[in-house]
This record gives sequence, structure tokens and C-alpha cells, in this order.
Amino acid sequence: MITQIRNMDSTKRIDKGISRKVVDRTAKAGKTVLAVRVTEEQREAIKSDTYPRLELGETTDQIAESHNVPGSTLRYWLVNDPQATKARLSLVNAEMMRTATDMKEAVDPLALARAREEFRVWSFLAERRFPELYGQKQEVTHKSPDPLRIVVSAPQTGLKDVIQGDVISVECSQVIDTK
Repeated sequence: MITQIRNMDSTKRIDKGISRKVVDRTAKAGKTVLAVRVTEEQREAIKSDTYPRLELGETTDQIAESHNVPGSTLRYWLVNDPQATKARLSLVNAEMMRTATDMKEAVDPLALARAREEFRVWSFLAERRFPELYGQKQEVTHKSPDPLRIVVSAPQTGLKDVIQGDVISVECSQVIDTK
């Protein structure tokens, strides 16, 4: 077996002769969206319609489909849009408050467990999307009792090496203090 592996050529295809199905990457679930030219006014109208729908929890694919544009195009328009970020933050805040209320008003253990899991999901999304508000806060404070002091030893004069086992200690007869 090892000799067979060594004799194999790594540059030859192992699937040669196997027929492959051609996949149409533009078709999703049997639907195709034809590319259409969108004017600047239409783009702004689509974006202004998108903000309240994002706050209601609709996905960008759902919104884009209603305007007959690809979802990737709508996401491209919204990726650095502060209004879209504000709409998403509003959705996350509303969902976290709703799930907290669901936990508070749960009447049985199953409803409580479902509300907790949903709250965890929304907390995870909030922490990743808005770390400045929902991320863990960490602060590192370094305190040093004395200011840093650098001691420079003299060049090879007066040095004496002492070897004890695996430890080497260096003794110096002259130390220069640089303050």
C-alpha cells in the first residue's frame, strides 16, 4: 500500500472520467433574479423602504425580493450605512426586551426554557454585531512601583563567569547606572 502511494503522481486528477453536474449558482431554490439597472433615485427609495422593514425583523433577502433586486446587492448598499446599522440595533434591542419579558411571564418550564434559549441567541448576535454596547468590557491597568531603571554593564572587562550545573551567573565588577 505504501509503495502505491509513493508511486502516485500528485499532479494528476483522481476524479478524471467522472461526470459532474453543472451547478447554476445564480438560481436559488428555483428562483432567478434578473439583473436590472437601478437609478440613484430608485436605490435611495429602496434603502429608505428597507430601514423600517429591518426594524421589524425582515431579512435583506425578503426585502430585496420585493424590490426585484438581488439580496447581495441590497446588502452591499447597506453594509456601511449608518441608518441600516441603527435599524438593526433597534431590532436587536426590541428582541432582547421581548425575550426578557417572555422569560418573566413564562407559565411553565418549557416556555421558560424556550425564552432563555431565544434570549441567548439574541444576546450572541448583539455581542457580535454591536460589541461597543453588548460586548464584554475588559480593562487592563498596569501599575509599577518604581520607574524603569536601566543598568548597563561594562564591556567584557572585569566579567567573571561562574558555571554551576545548568545555571550560568555573571558577576561584574563595575556597574554603570544611567539615570
